[in-house]
Amino acid sequence: EKAQVQIGSVTATANTSNVDGADVPVLPLVDINTSATAVGNNQNIASNTATFLNDGQFTYGAASLANTAISPEDLADAASALFDIDNSHLAFGLGVVAGEALDIITPATITASSTTSGVTSTNSNIHNEATAVANNTNVNVDSNLLIGDLTQVAVANVSAGATLTGVTTSLGEIGNHATAVGNNVNINVGSP
Repeated sequence: EKAQVQIGSVTATANTSNVDGADVPVLPLVDINTSATAVGNNQNIASNTATFLNDGQFTYGAASLANTAISPEDLADAASALFDIDNSHLAFGLGVVAGEALDIITPATITASSTTSGVTSTNSNIHNEATAVANNTNVNVDSNLLIGDLTQVAVANVSAGATLTGVTTSLGEIGNHATAVGNNVNINVGSP
């Protein structure tokens, strides 16, 4: 049994500016990549045998306990008793959500920002991207058996911004992408 808890803010920033590639030979194409990634909790699990997964990921800001004696754990205990919950991750997740509703817990801030500007090139592929994720889980099980209980809770403001300005290329391609995700799970089960 494992739990991941992210408390507070996560920020990623990437900038590329004032690149003059006019004198670069035409071939091969040159890649100019600017990328920013901010993640609260991330895990990758790979197994080639039967897998039993009992897991929790929680992302939230600070617990403001100055005016109260209640903690997220106290709220989890109350949720567990009130709803007869025997799952510690679910109880803790409900405690976090209740804490946010009662202004005991503040949202986390997860921000990814990527900027590419002032790039002049005749032969470049120019890619600019930003990705922000609160909780991410990837599970790859080569056998045909996975038994899992996964809880993800994000009390967070998740944002991603990608800015592309003053960029030119004659032969290459230009890409600009921003992605923001609260909770993400990818599960693959099967024979290799």
